[in-house]
Amino acid sequence: PVLAEVALTYRCNLTCGYCNEYDDFSKPVAQEVLEARIDHLAKLGTLVVTLTGGEPLLHPKLDELVARVVSHGMVCTLISNGYAFTPRWINRLNRAGLSLVQISIDNLEPNEVSEKSLSKIQKRLAGLKRHARFGVNINAVLGSCSPDATRTLVDQVEKLGFFMTVGLLHDGQGQLDPGLAGAELPALYREMR
Repeated sequence: PVLAEVALTYRCNLTCGYCNEYDDFSKPVAQEVLEARIDHLAKLGTLVVTLTGGEPLLHPKLDELVARVVSHGMVCTLISNGYAFTPRWINRLNRAGLSLVQISIDNLEPNEVSEKSLSKIQKRLAGLKRHARFGVNINAVLGSCSPDATRTLVDQVEKLGFFMTVGLLHDGQGQLDPGLAGAELPALYREMR
């Protein structure tokens, strides 16, 4: 495999309306189980391992798992909502050799679709900009706010100096959901791309 995703926990600190990949009670997957999976991926010749969740920053040994991936010569990336990025976590992940984090920011303010909001993590982004030695990509799920709010979000993220990508909202069965973008979703997607 070129790329593998490894879920470290299903626990998340948010309860976004469109997400069906989290809970608020699960314990993190045991470190030894995750290490065995990482070792196996290395034996298969995997190039990139993306650590996901729930919220992977809720796994207390995240930096050790990143270091394990890197020790095999694989690229390690992470998908996070960004809320838990403290200076301590940034330093731990710098030392571990993380290559890239994708932070999901779907809107300007929390709403019924998504709690992943710029207003809630703007200070965390400033800390990442100053201290992270790994790349930071911001990803927005189109449909999580109105098209005008999406445009404002993209402008503000660009002013902060981050690269941005977009995804599409889905329902519980993985099917496309236009959400708050409504009929404007196809045109908005083309514009944002």
